[in-house]
Amino acid sequence: MVALDLGAVLQVTPETLLSYAKVGSLVCQQLLNRPHPRIGLLNVGTEARKGLPFHVKAYQMLQDDPSLNFIGNIEPHMVLTGAADVVVCDGYGGNIALKSMAGTVRIIQKLLINGIESHAGEAKVLGELSKTLLKIGEFAGLVVGVPSLILKSAGRSKQTDFLASLEYGYKLSDSKIKKIMGQLAAV
Repeated sequence: MVALDLGAVLQVTPETLLSYAKVGSLVCQQLLNRPHPRIGLLNVGTEARKGLPFHVKAYQMLQDDPSLNFIGNIEPHMVLTGAADVVVCDGYGGNIALKSMAGTVRIIQKLLINGIESHAGEAKVLGELSKTLLKIGEFAGLVVGVPSLILKSAGRSKQTDFLASLEYGYKLSDSKIKKIMGQLAAV
């Protein structure tokens, strides 16, 4: 999944969210090989009139853009279920959703480790589950609104997070995403 924005821009316009959807769609096509990525707008409800005024306006703009496969609003509990390939959000809401999910993963890991560490047969299951849960923490941030490709990792990123960012950057470096980002920066 591709998510824009997870903390960079706290106050956005509907036009910013539309740009995020376009960039996210291209990144998803290039990086995840999904020709028609489903785009969801992170919101407090699934109804079209939900959210702050900029959410309502963005919903309409996303719905009216024929180049996007907009599926409507999605709620935070839907983000990790695969409901959308691209999650569009303002930096404030996106950052809260991301950090809430990361905290939940840490709690689950702790409960699992404490609950079954004494059972040898279940240790293998725990190991595989831990690898999967830890992978959720690996993400790369793509800086939008500048004329070149810039990736950002969180300040407390682990080595695997940083390496994942480099891998995503490498995959995107030869794509047409740089040209699109330059066009968006000019707007």
